[in-house]
Amino acid sequence: MSTHYSKSSESDIKSIKTLLKQLAKDFQSFSYKQLEHEVQIKELKMAKEKDESSKKSKKICSHASSSHNHESFGEESLRINEYYQPPPRRARKRKKRKH
Repeated sequence: MSTHYSKSSESDIKSIKTLLKQLAKDFQSFSYKQLEHEVQIKELKMAKEKDESSKKSKKICSHASSSHNHESFGEESLRINEYYQPPPRRARKRKKRKH
């Protein structure tokens, strides 16, 4: 009976080792897939940020080009003055005249 028990335990140990090896392979494969997924997410975020920044720079460029059009007509000074309001003028004190 002891020989049967030892053969049984040896086969159990072999099957456990086989299962552990398979688990290690599966875990490694899962970790690799997870890393690939994380890299893809980072690449997508970077592409999105790059796209947004290029859209912003296009808006800035189009605004700059529109102001150049005004310069050609000499209206640039008018556009600047739209935003600037000088302070109100002070009223002069009148001198009293002696009669």
